[in-house]
Amino acid sequence: MPLQKDAQRQGGRVIVLMGNHEAMNIFGDLRYVTDEDYASFADEPRDARKRKTDSSGPAGVAERCEAFGPAGKYGKWLRSLPAIARVNDSIFLHGGISPDLASYSVDQLNDAIAAEIKAFDTYKQFMVEKKIAQACNTLDELTAAARTALDKAKGKDADTLKAFLSLGGWLTINDTGPLWFRGYATWTDAEGAPQIQRLTEAFGVARFVVGHTPQTGGQIVSRFNGKIYLIDTGMLSSYFRGGRASALNIQDGKISFIY
Repeated sequence: MPLQKDAQRQGGRVIVLMGNHEAMNIFGDLRYVTDEDYASFADEPRDARKRKTDSSGPAGVAERCEAFGPAGKYGKWLRSLPAIARVNDSIFLHGGISPDLASYSVDQLNDAIAAEIKAFDTYKQFMVEKKIAQACNTLDELTAAARTALDKAKGKDADTLKAFLSLGGWLTINDTGPLWFRGYATWTDAEGAPQIQRLTEAFGVARFVVGHTPQTGGQIVSRFNGKIYLIDTGMLSSYFRGGRASALNIQDGKISFIY
């Protein structure tokens, strides 16, 4: 966050993109959040305070929930991030653009994802105000509460709950959406080549640069004659054996790797 401001002061620019884990935190899909992470948000030492939350869990749950909410320090910032960025002749994003989305523009895809997140916040606020759910419920808890409430709901309330429960098909959550798609890493050369050719032509770019799928040995991988760069090198080495921090450098028309 500070790097974005520091770069501007020095004539540079930092573009931060939303990935699937950012979206997961916004939606309350917290399956990878550790007790240590929750505790780091606690206002006071873990053993010396009473939790300010309406659900069971470790210290810091309520504070973390607030921080990732629409008005929170991290939540407000994350909601401002695009999912996809085009810089010169490259498109950068976390997962990948599926061939099924080739008819959309970068702006259209970004707008669609931003609209879904805004809709989620609206639906969640509706459920909290109607006392269907609580402010710090997880996505699973919100979904279960919505299903239960739908059995008795009528009119506009029922329509709102049905709209919320359709979120499995949203671009932000779906496996084929830009934050989750893994085809660039999993396609064989034969099946992927024509798809990548179609995508680069549709978007008018030379290459797509993506993360999401960690590459073995901490190596950046180029595929499909340099039209795809897989740059997730598992930099959390405590989780990915052999992982390390890396960067793809595009300078004066040449591409190099930095480890």
